[in-house]
Amino acid sequence: MSSSPSTATARTWFITGVSSGIGRATAQAALARGDRVIGTLRQPEQCAAFEALAPGRAHAVLLDVSDTTRVTPVVDAAFAHHGRIDVIVNNAGFALLGSLEETTPEEARRLFDTNFFGLLAVTRAALPHLRRQGAGHIVNISSTVGLCGPAGTPLYAASKFAVEGLSESLQGEVAGLGIKVTLIEPGAVNSGFSGNAVEVRKRLPEVYPMMSGGITREGLVQFIGATGSDESHATTAILAAVDAPQAPLRVLAGIEAVQAARAKIEQLTQALAEAGPRFGF
Repeated sequence: MSSSPSTATARTWFITGVSSGIGRATAQAALARGDRVIGTLRQPEQCAAFEALAPGRAHAVLLDVSDTTRVTPVVDAAFAHHGRIDVIVNNAGFALLGSLEETTPEEARRLFDTNFFGLLAVTRAALPHLRRQGAGHIVNISSTVGLCGPAGTPLYAASKFAVEGLSESLQGEVAGLGIKVTLIEPGAVNSGFSGNAVEVRKRLPEVYPMMSGGITREGLVQFIGATGSDESHATTAILAAVDAPQAPLRVLAGIEAVQAARAKIEQLTQALAEAGPRFGF
């Protein structure tokens, strides 16, 4: 982890979803470096504990990013109060696991309202301020399922694929404005995420008892949130990306992310090999 910056170089962060997991760990790491963190929480009773992490530098804001009508006023107020925000971390989200057939349209919309449209709203609200500053870094938390969608995660993977596409395109749009964009792609994270933010659908277990490779719904829950490394891999990746002179578009955080990227490359390599003869190259 990077050493603590001087007061002159201390940053101000805006991080969504700081009650636990990657959001909380990133906030704590930034505060430990002497930075200021504005963190969003959904429950009023969580605010005092967050601000106690670093009185005067940890600022709690009540916001559910799925309520997009409130996002712009909250972001505007944060910039107005603090004068400048250097890093936006779009972390708030949850996983919805189960087969496509047993997931309702209402559940799918609620998932996208948080994982995609909430992220979109925060980003759109921040961009005018970042443009005026001529600097800033948008860090979007994706997932290995944003690279390769495993069976049993169709809607969750779709929401993270959307985040990947938005971030890729946005990077090209804002590169000339001094604004950086980075995707963090964590693998399995042992952070409490599984207990707090994973929903599992079991409406058709007799039809879909097992997913590809024999994995069960319980196995998916363990992979998505309860196994593998702790959130320090993702937090270290975020800090390294923010400190880098040339911000990377993608950072693979954890061995599962590396494995997912390799699997995606293999799939594309095979598709290219099969396409070549068809199209004469």
